[in-house]
Amino acid sequence: MSKFIRLKFSFPRLFCGLLLFCGLLLCGGLLVFAEPYSHIDSMDDDKLKPKGHLSKPSIHLERLAKEAGKFSWKGVLDYTMGGVDPVTGEVGSKFISISGTGDSQMVFGNKILLRRSTSSGSPFLTYHFDSYRTDLNQYFSISLDPNQTAIAYRSGNYQEGDRVLRDYSGYVKEKINFDTETRTLSAEVFLGESDTPFIRISQEEIRGQVKDLMKEILTSKLNQNKINKSKASGNPAENYSDEHSLLLKFFGNYGDPEGNEKPRISRLLAGGRFLSTVSLSVEDFLEPDSISIMGFDSRRGVFQMFILESESPNPRYLEGDFDGIVLRFRDPFAQEKDRSNPVLTYTFNEKPGYVEESFESGEKMVTHFVPLKSMKKKR
Repeated sequence: MSKFIRLKFSFPRLFCGLLLFCGLLLCGGLLVFAEPYSHIDSMDDDKLKPKGHLSKPSIHLERLAKEAGKFSWKGVLDYTMGGVDPVTGEVGSKFISISGTGDSQMVFGNKILLRRSTSSGSPFLTYHFDSYRTDLNQYFSISLDPNQTAIAYRSGNYQEGDRVLRDYSGYVKEKINFDTETRTLSAEVFLGESDTPFIRISQEEIRGQVKDLMKEILTSKLNQNKINKSKASGNPAENYSDEHSLLLKFFGNYGDPEGNEKPRISRLLAGGRFLSTVSLSVEDFLEPDSISIMGFDSRRGVFQMFILESESPNPRYLEGDFDGIVLRFRDPFAQEKDRSNPVLTYTFNEKPGYVEESFESGEKMVTHFVPLKSMKKKR
């Protein structure tokens, strides 16, 4: 198993950058990239998973669906966690207020709770894809933080009424409690061995129609001014890299002229740090057949991809590299003899479009994707 990556902050710089963490509500991308297929021990919810039986995913998805809605949130960030203030030397908690709004909606055939949140003082949006996987019997959250570059993953289950999610190392722990009667949520994020929360969040439902988040993603336009190209941080995990510009090669609506592959819509998310590609079952804005999320982890120097298929509740994770000509993705959790073999490769044309080679079926399948003039359903 590959090692987890923990982002290390110096406290003075952390203090200056705290308000930039938009979408702190349930923000899986806040501090770490966690290994995606780790098993968290002692996280069983006995009420939902009787011993000797696998839980039906519908039970857990119904539980997530209750959290859909339109909300406002506020919280405090304790940058000393009850310790010593690195600036003043004073001992005790030092709080910074944070706030924002959020929309949550079940998408992907009611299999994913898609969350999008704003944070005061930041022009960028944070996204979360929350669901339940049956191979490990765990809730999971894939999070896209516009002020980080790694796709974050945390997973876990319910403990004493709280949904408890952890990264692979256990360094980050998140406790979430949603009250279905009052439609309010409280959340706490803990770091390391500290019993003092780093972040406390409270959320309440507000009036207004929940935005169609998936449609807004699919119809969004490219805006270079909304791409977070900051390279000013001393922590490379927060900095935009040249490799991020490769995501623009996928941006747009693409189809296979031969008709062998389904049309795709690719859009930038979270300040342009990540790319979401939706494969449609028909050429229309219907429920997607698959969703892939791509990014580039500047600290580790690798491309990342999560793939969510409509036929399986379990996400797949790939890592890639670009040699200047070919972008190759491999399965880091395959058998050792197969880890160096590509699963997907991409090459790019001088004109808009790209060539995908898939080796997942054991045979190489080559597809040429070209821009589509229209995404309207053919009749």
